[in-house]
Amino acid sequence: MFCKRKRPEKPKFRETFSEWFGRQGIRNFSAREFTSYFEVKRRGAQNMDPPRSMWANILPTLRVVDDLRDSVGTPITLTSSYRCPAYNRAIGSGAASRSQHLQFRALDIKVKGMSAGRVYDKLLELRRAGSWVGGLGGYNTFTHIDTRGKNASW
Repeated sequence: MFCKRKRPEKPKFRETFSEWFGRQGIRNFSAREFTSYFEVKRRGAQNMDPPRSMWANILPTLRVVDDLRDSVGTPITLTSSYRCPAYNRAIGSGAASRSQHLQFRALDIKVKGMSAGRVYDKLLELRRAGSWVGGLGGYNTFTHIDTRGKNASW
């Protein structure tokens, strides 16, 4: 099972995601932390790179997580980012059919030395302070964050 694009994009230039990422001023994360996730497979479904038109979607979310990393002073692992539709379906009941991961607006994260609940609380505190707007999900082993444009919590 592979993801298919509805119509091929005609790139204006041949910049790679890694090259583009390197120009974005992200302090604490590398492009490889994303590109390795674009290569994963689950239940026969191969994930893939997000379309070029979606690359900028992740920046608001990533900037919140980049600031979080500076604030907590400990490494953060990105456990999920872009998911192509077939890969998202392969996640099973844990993946929303309209997931923000499909639009490359969401990250699932783990913070070294912090419980997922503490990470959730810290991000909620930042959101209440007006640092960002979006979705915040608390799970047993990770925390979901996205910048969908309106607040949602679960």
